[in-house]
Amino acid sequence: MTSQLAGQQVTGDPGVRRRNGRVVWITGYSSAGKATVGRLVEAELRGRGHSTMILDGDDLRSIFSGRWGYSRTDRVELAKVYFRLCSHLASQRHVVVIAAVAMYSHEQENPSPVINTMAERFVS
Repeated sequence: MTSQLAGQQVTGDPGVRRRNGRVVWITGYSSAGKATVGRLVEAELRGRGHSTMILDGDDLRSIFSGRWGYSRTDRVELAKVYFRLCSHLASQRHVVVIAAVAMYSHEQENPSPVINTMAERFVS
């Protein structure tokens, strides 16, 4: 069986496919529907046989227990943490769908070569 994911050809048994991980970052303003779109994208990819994970920015902020506030510096630092987490999960061959605000994405560093397999989409 052969399929495509963001231009990458994947072959093998549909139940145990091996491929490089990917990151799909769904971003947008507060209450724009990022999590809803993220869940739909994740379900579609999972339905196509991909190993997927969904991460919600609100859940992640809660998990990290308020270490970061809402200042520009804190938001940039938290986005870098999200990038590192997504990169780590993608390096384990998962397609990571993250729905989170990335207000200052132009300032974020590439934490890993895996992250170059990222697609970012804005929801308004």
